[in-house]
Amino acid sequence: MKNVHPYLIPAFDVYEINKQLAEYTTPDAIKYQVAKYYAKKPIIKVLYGNLTATDMKDLICSKTRKQEIIRGRYATIYFLRNILNLKLASIGKLMGFRDHSTIINALKTYEALCEYEKPSFEDHINLCSVFKVPNRIQFLR
Repeated sequence: MKNVHPYLIPAFDVYEINKQLAEYTTPDAIKYQVAKYYAKKPIIKVLYGNLTATDMKDLICSKTRKQEIIRGRYATIYFLRNILNLKLASIGKLMGFRDHSTIINALKTYEALCEYEKPSFEDHINLCSVFKVPNRIQFLR
């Protein structure tokens, strides 16, 4: 960057920012990062042992109704919707052939959990920092 005209330097900064965001432009990358985050949680380690991110990703997309897994599923759905702006039906197919109404319910429930439960809100803030996206949910208590 020594021989770059001074007016072009901001363009290089934008290029670097876009390069960082490009890491999370595929649904699999988003699912993997959320699964990696939730696999480290103590409750998951107690119930399921040491899971790899791939195993956790499979659990998140499975049909289980266990609360610990559902929170990871809801977070994945939220970030797929807000980072990639996918259609609800597309997200449903990615998350194990779920209906679009299930995805709507997951989005509403995730936002409500984050607004009223401090641990869920902290998880959301940590995932926002992983994906380098702004937080759009306010903690109400």
